[in-house]
Amino acid sequence: MVWSGIWNAGNIGKVKDGVILPPPDLGTGPKIGGGSWQWAISSSCSKSDGALDYLKFSLDKKYIAMFSEKQNVIPATEAAAAIAPGWQPGGPKRFFLDLSKKCAVLRPPTPGYPFLTSTFAKATQDIVAGGDPKKILDQAAKDIDENIKSNDSYGF
Repeated sequence: MVWSGIWNAGNIGKVKDGVILPPPDLGTGPKIGGGSWQWAISSSCSKSDGALDYLKFSLDKKYIAMFSEKQNVIPATEAAAAIAPGWQPGGPKRFFLDLSKKCAVLRPPTPGYPFLTSTFAKATQDIVAGGDPKKILDQAAKDIDENIKSNDSYGF
């Protein structure tokens, strides 16, 4: 069993008897992480007009579709999904887009996100390696709380 995301779904065909399943409902409805890394323009950017032009250019549906295909991620817009191979209604990848619309919980908008994800990834690896889940998750929560506190709640 592999618990992963769309970016690894292309490998399922390489596994004998592989199947893609929706997330389980652990009592509060099925949930999956939603959102990804974002681009922004700093208020101190000396070339903000050029940066904005680039962002507008890169958000064209053909580039979003290309990015989706190359990175094997869900297209960010329906317009891009309509032209990205496999993402149209009835397409083999559409399941992920529809599931995301139904079950996604947006990730927290914080600069602390990289610390949170790396801490959780390490905890997961430690549990899979045979560690005590309660002890490991309690320590991960403590480390994340300390990181947030030491960074003045990242301004939130």
